Amino acid sequence: MARKAEDQPQIFEVWQADQPVEVADTESKANLIAFQSGLGDGHYPVWIGRTEDRHIACFVVDMRVG
Repeated sequence: MARKAEDQPQIFEVWQADQPVEVADTESKANLIAFQSGLGDGHYPVWIGRTEDRHIACFVVDMRVG
């Protein structure tokens, strides 16, 4: 992802609150999801869901809105 950020820094920019951005790296098979944060910069709790064999299955971010 660092290589992608150097080559194309704009790919990580989120333009609309309801339109998250996904950047995938085919070489490492990693992906990054970028989204606007609820009420701006701050601290938001993140829960990491795992499978029975402890692999990461999902992330849940509480944006503390409403």
